[in-house]
Amino acid sequence: MMRRIIVGMSFCLFLMLVGIANGIEPANSTLGVTVERAWVRAMPPSTRNTAAYFALKNNGNANIVITGASSDSAKEAQIHHSRDIDGYMSMERLESVALGPGETVEFTPGGIHLMLLGLEQVPAVGGTVNLCLLLTSGPAICVDAPVRKSAAKNSHDHH
Repeated sequence: MMRRIIVGMSFCLFLMLVGIANGIEPANSTLGVTVERAWVRAMPPSTRNTAAYFALKNNGNANIVITGASSDSAKEAQIHHSRDIDGYMSMERLESVALGPGETVEFTPGGIHLMLLGLEQVPAVGGTVNLCLLLTSGPAICVDAPVRKSAAKNSHDHH
C-alpha cells in the first residue's frame, strides 16, 4: 500500500516538473489561475522594449481581473492590444483584462500582449524573464518565461 502511494506521488511530481519545463506553471492555489506557454520575444541588442505572450486560464469559480504587470527585467510592464483600425495596425494600452470562471485569454502577437518597456538588458535567446501579473485581489501570479525568437511551432501563436 505504501509503495503505491509513493509511486503515485512520484508520478504526480514528475508530471508537474514536465509541465514547468514546458512553460506551464502550476495553478495559483488560492485563485485557480494558470499561466501556460509563456515566452518573451528576443530582440536586437539596441532595442529597449519587447513583448511577452502566454495563455491565462481562470480555473476558479470567481471572476478575476488582471490590473497590470511587472518584470525584474523592465522598468515598466503594460498590457497592450494590437488591432486593425481602418487598415492601420494600432496598439493601445489596456487598463485591465477580466476573466470569468473557466475562461482563457490568449496573449498573442497581433492581439493582447504584455509590453516590457525600458529593458535593463535585452533578454537573450535561451534565457528567461520573470513576469508577474497583478490582480485586483490576491497575490501576483509570477512565471519565468523563456526567451525565443518566435512562438514555438506547436503553439497557437502565429505571428
